Amino acid sequence: MDINVYKLGDDKKWEMIGGGGISIGKERVPIEQLVGTLAMQLRENNVIYFNINCGGRASFKTDEIILDTETMMSMKGFLQEFPRIEIDKEIPIAFMVYDSGTIMRSYSLQDYFEPSIFEGMDLVQVVTLIFRSE
Repeated sequence: MDINVYKLGDDKKWEMIGGGGISIGKERVPIEQLVGTLAMQLRENNVIYFNINCGGRASFKTDEIILDTETMMSMKGFLQEFPRIEIDKEIPIAFMVYDSGTIMRSYSLQDYFEPSIFEGMDLVQVVTLIFRSE
């Protein structure tokens, strides 16, 4: 399982700014059902900390992102239901939108697939999961 963290670039394309994952590779005997936890903590200066516990443990964090403007509005969304998992396909699980303006529309996790929807926002971060076959 891979976790990818993206930031929306000036060109309206996703730039990977961090990530990590865990594996129960060929050297380990797979367990019958994978069960575990993923904890994500939002910290100062837009740093995101991750802890994974699932047949192994991993921790990592993203680098700081210092904005030139003061954030007046923010919106955060997180996965609320169990999605259908397709191997090697990204599943957006969280988004964070920050802006110095006074108006912000509503966003959803599916907006990840159309990044131009976030036009004009000062900072947009998205976290995705990918379940790999190997």
